[in-house]
Amino acid sequence: MAPVRQFCCSIRPIAFELLPFCLISFLLSALVGCTGAFQVLGITPTPTPLTPTVTPSPTRRLCPPASSYSTPEPSVPTSRLVIVLFDPSSHTESIEYEDGDTTTDPGAFAYRVLQHVLRPGDHYALFRLGCRDYACSRLTNQALPSVAAPHIPATPSLQPTNTLPGTPTYPGQTLFERTQIARNYSVTLTPHAATATEMAFRDDCAMLDWVNRYSADSTQWAPTELSAQAAIQAQLAADLSSYEAGQHELPTPYAANAVFEGLGDASIVLANECSGYHRCILVIFDDLEDWRVDTRHLPLNPPDFAIDLVGAEVLTVMLRCTDIYQPDCRQAQEAWTDQFLAYGATQVTYRNGVALEPFLTQFLGR
Repeated sequence: MAPVRQFCCSIRPIAFELLPFCLISFLLSALVGCTGAFQVLGITPTPTPLTPTVTPSPTRRLCPPASSYSTPEPSVPTSRLVIVLFDPSSHTESIEYEDGDTTTDPGAFAYRVLQHVLRPGDHYALFRLGCRDYACSRLTNQALPSVAAPHIPATPSLQPTNTLPGTPTYPGQTLFERTQIARNYSVTLTPHAATATEMAFRDDCAMLDWVNRYSADSTQWAPTELSAQAAIQAQLAADLSSYEAGQHELPTPYAANAVFEGLGDASIVLANECSGYHRCILVIFDDLEDWRVDTRHLPLNPPDFAIDLVGAEVLTVMLRCTDIYQPDCRQAQEAWTDQFLAYGATQVTYRNGVALEPFLTQFLGR
């Protein structure tokens, strides 16, 4: 027995050293055997993907087809007739541009604002006050060509955020009362959370609906719109250049403080063009001082001119009024408001030259 025991003791360390190699060989043999088994059965094992796949949730809500939750209806473009009257002799009061720059020339200011406001299909006309006849007064009277634009509404806006109830407080309540208040508050949060989820779902559906229905048309229309707007700006820039070349030439003979002749010229354009546009707008750069009327005595009793402002919105820019509501300016406004309405104007607004460009841009509507 001694030789056997000695032999066993001598091979035990060798067995421990070979054990890892035996395990590796066994695993490799098993793998090869499994692969062979798959091949025998005609099955090709699918490799494990390196990135996880996302399985759609069976409970995920889908937007109804042709959804229109909050997608606005296509808006019809609004065409405008814009007539500007200005006194070419008033070059002392400042008019402010949106960038903070100023000018004392109301004609140049009007041309530059119209460059950014007018769209295809609009009509603009500029007249100088102080002239005795239409031909002398007229600077520009131009209809812009229309461009067939697709009816593309603005992208849907998010619905108002659902306001959550305020967090409860417990001033002087017992423990039982506090528990009841906390429980009731928790109950009220549930419908609020459900409403917020529903609102978010509807917002997403509305945006998806807009993309499906209008995104392609919007992409195709954008270059055409830019080209049409560039043509308008080029035309207005040419008009401005022509005006600035002769801006120091006053009408001959020049009639100072004469408003009614200009209103008569504007009436001619309104009578012939206003019916073809959605909005008719008359902008007057003047303090409405006319030597034939006295605003301190009402009614004005104006001279007999063929003036018809039916359907026109009137905006008067009174450049000499530091404050548009100062007493002498307010007195003139009250007198002329009645007169404009008697001529058929639908709306009368007054403004001075402070921050005028953003106001005028908003008034005309981009």
